[in-house]
Amino acid sequence: MLRHFLFHRKNNYPLSNHFDGKKFFNPHAKEKFPYFRLLKWLIKRKEAKWPKWVQNHYPCQLPTHLKEKEIAVTFINHASFLIQTANLNILIDPIYSKRISPSALIGPKRVRLPGIPFKLLPPVDLILITHNHYDHLDIPTLKRLKKTHNPLFISGLGNKKILKSHGFRQVIELDWWEKYHYRSSEITFVPAQHFSSRSPFDRNQTLWGGFMVEILGKKIYHMGDSGYGPHFQEIQKTLGSPDVSLLSIGSYKPRWFMKKMHINPEEAVQAHLELDSQLTIPMHFGTFPLSDEPFEQPLVNLEASIKKHRITKIKVLDFGETVLIPN
Repeated sequence: MLRHFLFHRKNNYPLSNHFDGKKFFNPHAKEKFPYFRLLKWLIKRKEAKWPKWVQNHYPCQLPTHLKEKEIAVTFINHASFLIQTANLNILIDPIYSKRISPSALIGPKRVRLPGIPFKLLPPVDLILITHNHYDHLDIPTLKRLKKTHNPLFISGLGNKKILKSHGFRQVIELDWWEKYHYRSSEITFVPAQHFSSRSPFDRNQTLWGGFMVEILGKKIYHMGDSGYGPHFQEIQKTLGSPDVSLLSIGSYKPRWFMKKMHINPEEAVQAHLELDSQLTIPMHFGTFPLSDEPFEQPLVNLEASIKKHRITKIKVLDFGETVLIPN
């Protein structure tokens, strides 16, 4: 009965170029992501060399007195960022758990602490969740944040049901290009090329995407997880060039398996150019061993691509490091 329910539960969302009445899909990538390819990868996988533990050396010093029109962006770990203004604090894809898994006993284990200790987080008003994979929608972390901060949650269509099943009540869900105004910010859920699932039985029942956060006259784009596609140009043409782009550079090998769902460092540089981003901050590296590239490879490949394209507007932040965006 449960299996039947999971396969056939009805989603009452309007038909679109990314929803067929039953499941969500990528309009520009017809290839699906079947589980047999996952099994093939796991069987043939050659695990890359990762350290057992990495010590963070950057002294996290969050700004405590921002100017009226100043914005601070801090890299926490993986795809997690803190955006601060004088009157608003936003977390994106926070994960403080030791493992990425439905269980605390199995699954990929982190190799370093988050750049911002949980107890040093400022009062969190808003949490943005790009999609429902365990490394982006981490229920134990969200429960800690709910207990401590009681924020509003925003995510893609279908994720409200997941969050409500775990006791979260303040949840807004958005379709691609839908906006939500919160205090001084405008949040737009934007397309990405990826997929969703938290079990073998709920494939693409919820929508994945990224966020454009417009605040104090600035645009901050978080891509979520995504393969390379025309959506980067589409976002730039529709919403304008970001002042800051948070782009993934890790979890990209082997390419025969990862290409449709995760960009590599060279593609991240191409996305940076197509977005016409004023500043790009890399993410999704150096925290959890999720794929087959070695620990240092994303940054090595990124540096080579930056030199190739003679780019000066990409800045690698240390874990816990903050950049200030003045107006």
